[in-house]
Amino acid sequence: MMCASASHAADTYPSKPGRLILPFGAGASTDIIGRIFALRFSEAWGQTLVVDNRPGAAGVLGTELASKAAPDGYTIFTYGINQTITPNLYNKLPYVSSSTTWVFHRLLFGKGCCRPRSTSRPR
Repeated sequence: MMCASASHAADTYPSKPGRLILPFGAGASTDIIGRIFALRFSEAWGQTLVVDNRPGAAGVLGTELASKAAPDGYTIFTYGINQTITPNLYNKLPYVSSSTTWVFHRLLFGKGCCRPRSTSRPR
């Protein structure tokens, strides 16, 4: 019975809009690129990808939000150099950078998305 439920759930994915968390301000070049990505991704995915700008604290606010997102496949997080540097600048962060599942994409220099193993961290 459980297998039938899981199979049915897999057939209906994606069943709701997704979220693209950008730890940058609206109107910046990273926001514009993120919005272009969201538009193209939405077209291919068949569901809307909502852009959620969360600037502040050198990207810590957006990174914290992404680290606490449900692991349901509906959240994409983009990061920049800030998320690589901040663990070395702050003694205490609201997330554990070494155990966060980092999801990143190369919008300008490559295709698609890449998801490293959950034990990976940006370098």
